[in-house]
Amino acid sequence: MSKEIPITPSNVNKKQKYSTGSDDDWFYLENSSHRRVQRDLMKMLKLDYETETAKEEEPPTGDLNTKAILFPYIRQIHFGLHLLYEDIKLNTLRSEELLPLMKLLNKLSVDLYLDEYNLHYWYDFPHHAVLRKNSVVPLNELKNVNVWPGFSEKPVNVFKYIYELLGDVPAQPYPYLANVNARSRDVVQLCGLISQSNKSVLSEVLLDSYVKEITGSSNPEECHSHYQKAAYIDNTVLEQVVLFMVDMKITTSYLETLPHAIYFLFYNALWKCRENPPSNWPAEAYYLLYREDLAAQALKIEKEKQESSQELLGMYSCTQLEDVMPGIKADFDQVDGMEDIDNSLMKLRFSDDMRVNETRNMLQSSKPVPIVLTQRPDVSDHDFIEEQEKHLYGICIRTMALPVGRGMFTLRTATPVITEPLPAPPVCLTGKAPPRGTTVDLNHIDTPANMNLWPLFHNGVANGLRITPDAHNIDNTWIIFNKSKGGNDPLMEHAGFLLALGLNGHLRNLSLKSTFNYLEKLHEMTSVGILLGLSAAFRGTCEPHLTKTLAVHVEALLPPTSMELDVPHALQVAGLLGVGLVYEGAAHRRTAEVLLAEIGRPPGPEMENSVDRESYSLAAGLALGLVTLKHGGHPAGLSDLNVPDTLHYYMVGGNKRPLTGSQKDKYKTPSFQIREGSSVNLDVTAPGATLALGLMYLGTANKAVADWMAPPATQYLLDFVRPDFLLLRVLSRSLILWNEIDPSKEWVESQVPSTIRPYCMVTPCNSLDVDYEAMNQAYCNIVAGACFALGLKFAGTAEEEAYDTLMHFCHMFTSLTAKSIAELAGKSTIETCLNVLLLSVSMVMAGTGNLEIMRLVRHLRRRVGVSNSPVVTYGSHLAIHMALGLLFLGGGRYTLSNSPSSVAALICAFYPKFPTHSNDNRYHLQAFRHLYVLAVEPRLIIPKEIHANEICYANLRVVKLNGIEMNIKGPGIVPDLNTLAKVSVDDERYWPVVFERSRNWELLEKILSTTGYIEVKQRAGCLSYLADKFGYRSQLARTLTHSEVVPWDPSAASIATFTSDKAIRLFCRNFIKGGEEGKGEVSPLERRLKQALSKITYDAVVKDKLVVIVVFMALIKMIIELETSPNTLNIWQFKIIARQVLTKPGNLLSKEIVLSMQQEMESIFDTWGGNLKGPLIEFLSGA
Repeated sequence: MSKEIPITPSNVNKKQKYSTGSDDDWFYLENSSHRRVQRDLMKMLKLDYETETAKEEEPPTGDLNTKAILFPYIRQIHFGLHLLYEDIKLNTLRSEELLPLMKLLNKLSVDLYLDEYNLHYWYDFPHHAVLRKNSVVPLNELKNVNVWPGFSEKPVNVFKYIYELLGDVPAQPYPYLANVNARSRDVVQLCGLISQSNKSVLSEVLLDSYVKEITGSSNPEECHSHYQKAAYIDNTVLEQVVLFMVDMKITTSYLETLPHAIYFLFYNALWKCRENPPSNWPAEAYYLLYREDLAAQALKIEKEKQESSQELLGMYSCTQLEDVMPGIKADFDQVDGMEDIDNSLMKLRFSDDMRVNETRNMLQSSKPVPIVLTQRPDVSDHDFIEEQEKHLYGICIRTMALPVGRGMFTLRTATPVITEPLPAPPVCLTGKAPPRGTTVDLNHIDTPANMNLWPLFHNGVANGLRITPDAHNIDNTWIIFNKSKGGNDPLMEHAGFLLALGLNGHLRNLSLKSTFNYLEKLHEMTSVGILLGLSAAFRGTCEPHLTKTLAVHVEALLPPTSMELDVPHALQVAGLLGVGLVYEGAAHRRTAEVLLAEIGRPPGPEMENSVDRESYSLAAGLALGLVTLKHGGHPAGLSDLNVPDTLHYYMVGGNKRPLTGSQKDKYKTPSFQIREGSSVNLDVTAPGATLALGLMYLGTANKAVADWMAPPATQYLLDFVRPDFLLLRVLSRSLILWNEIDPSKEWVESQVPSTIRPYCMVTPCNSLDVDYEAMNQAYCNIVAGACFALGLKFAGTAEEEAYDTLMHFCHMFTSLTAKSIAELAGKSTIETCLNVLLLSVSMVMAGTGNLEIMRLVRHLRRRVGVSNSPVVTYGSHLAIHMALGLLFLGGGRYTLSNSPSSVAALICAFYPKFPTHSNDNRYHLQAFRHLYVLAVEPRLIIPKEIHANEICYANLRVVKLNGIEMNIKGPGIVPDLNTLAKVSVDDERYWPVVFERSRNWELLEKILSTTGYIEVKQRAGCLSYLADKFGYRSQLARTLTHSEVVPWDPSAASIATFTSDKAIRLFCRNFIKGGEEGKGEVSPLERRLKQALSKITYDAVVKDKLVVIVVFMALIKMIIELETSPNTLNIWQFKIIARQVLTKPGNLLSKEIVLSMQQEMESIFDTWGGNLKGPLIEFLSGA
């Protein structure tokens, strides 16, 4: 190691600093870059200046070692660097690298005697390039330089090449050197495609015809592009440009680094594809088009393809769900089960009134009700307290019926916090007496025992139904975590909670061991919830393990030697229908045989099967209908069972037949409580058999079976049929003749036999021997049955004609309740039929929040108290509030499906026999009322503005398969997707988004089944409907947008009116408005510039082509610089833009603007004429 080199920096001897300067300091300053710019400016401005001659920094001449290894390849090196030089021209971020690279290439060109190249660099940088011919390489040494076939004597100019492409001038392919000028290759190929844009479709995409790859071999070969050549032949030329951009990994950031002319060419092509691009493009293509709305849809498709198998079943991340559904928070001070309803969607859908708040008030059951009674003078305090409690009891009957409707209202509206138990709102059966708020309870009057058991069960179901099916972590642990810790009331609510989890599919996550632990407790309601919930969760799967669990509770499925189990009756009924749900549509022979026999199960032995036999037989009939759903026309494997004949026998009666099945020996011991005789008890078997036939032959149009259901045509035959059975018969007949259901009053009236019609709802005539009561009861039930079928046929469609028809009969029956003529049919009959009609019209208008139905509900629910108790029962309030819940199903997000499976579920839920009191399960198990969830369908489309990230109004256009078009205001519910061919956002304020059955229909189905959001992008010059409800401001924008005449000097205020873009508003304020408010004198140049900016900005804003402002600003800057520091690179930019605009139609810039700029440039060139004579002579003479 040298001793002179210090070991540490501290050992370095510091140099002496001189206080006086030297000449070198002045020469350094004189040759600085700042001074060079100053000299250039003084030359251009023709100013005289004197300066002391500095030591000019001459570029080093250097020497070339002709004996070096790489010297023979000097031309290849030069050419490669030249291609790199041209490639850097296409990247504005690297523009500073051009000058040093040019100096190197200029030196090499001089030394290699490449005069054309030397001149090329001088054109680009006349102040820095040299034209001298004093090469340091002897001419005879060039013979050692390899002659490269790919080398061109004339230098390639990328801008000139693109300019000639646009002019359709035949040119040699542009040279491409791998890993050197890939950007040039991509740009040239795309510009070549753009030059062919006058052709609609190219027969073959030949990108390689514009580029040739230079290799080291003796023969140059064409560049074999790695892009797909034939994949996009079906697209238009400009669409191919977009797709090839995606293949080339070109993004908006990439485009911003291109020179302004190339930037303009590419965006000009993209702009023409922006309105209606194909729907199967990747998201990157839509981002290039500035269609973020379509990009969001494409990303959903890509994400779906990448999802795991669990996610394909509908499980999504918590982050996604939090954007859509609010979380359930345990604020016990205000828990009413509807905390999550007051969201932006409901406010947007129903913004003009308070219907949502009114619905919430009508369905809340967690607060004491006001008892507003006035104590009369002759009433003692004790009697008044009793009177208050009787009034409270009448209101409590209504309060106990509210949870079912609330479950509909809050269906799938929130996600739970998995670290906390699900908070449940209480069912409050107390009151408050104003003005002091004295508590009123039911201590002084007699009330039915355990009257709140089933209301608590319904409350638990309603609470559990709030959980969306897509909620994460609803697993076995969390379900057990919510298990009640003690007390009967929480246990009842948890039983309903389990049923709700099953209806939404979460009970699939319950382990087999946990299921056993629940069932071994032998708690009747919990077992009902578990069995029915699991059956709903595994609907139509024929799951063997669940079948075994159900068989334990359905004795008929067990072998005759099995141990007798004491299974509660309600659990047997739930098990029967559970079997039907699990084997739905399977036409399973063994199951169908057992269910058919159970419809006619006799009472006994001894004291068994003696109570609520009607609900058992009905459950068996409904289950049989589910198993054989739509299999009536071709019952494969069931023909030997004679199912239709047996069901007809159960429906019309006859002598009892010998028992069949594994348990037949059991019934040899007669019932000790019931004596039925030798005939079939139609009161028990007819409802289930009738509905089983209807479901079995649903939509088959079997006239023979339909005729079995025809109402009796004479008074004599009418006496043999119970009036309420006529409702079921007309319903089943309509199910069979499904396609003949017509949404008209005439069709409904046509179901009533002509022999009955003259005696219906008229004043009786004593001279006629007519049973007016039977006639009117038959009429009411037949009309109710026909309307029920009508409601099922058009469930969830919001069909206007069906709605008008059903509302007509609703008003008719409502008016009958206050008339004495109602006594002809009986007020209870009128009430039952009115409830059926109300449910029917609510099914049609499910999810729409219809005000007319809501007003009717509000009128009917007021009927509380002792005076109405004989007619308006618990079942009436149950039906009324179920109708209300249907109107706002799932907070307005859901509606009903009318598919065969859904129709069966709706019949189970809305069976037209309502309980008389809260614990009544004689005719229909109350747990079945929640099976409507199986018919729920999400069809709400919610437009969401992509930039504001807020939901908004937008008009939707729906085209049905039969060609009928419908206009829907979004957010809105669309018709059944199976009936549609096309759904689109068709709003003049937003860019179109189209879903077509043949293209991207799966995406629409995916959107509706998850969030319902369709991202939309607002057009320029338009405001949202919230900001401009009637479109006055948007109308002005449209008028000016479509106008051929653009104001020459629009104000900054008028420009800002049509945009919400902050960048544009700032631009207007700083560049346009600033000039308007300036107090000083404005130069002509500044005035001209402001005027041009105002015009182009206005045009860009109202026509939604903001990218043109960047190009225009660059052209303005170029013209200004032309007078001070002319640059040929800028001239090429203008030439390319001018050729595109002046020779091709439909461009971002108008011809007038380009021609005016061209004229201004020519005038500048004209002023140079006299001054160029001397330099031109020097240049031509080689001086």
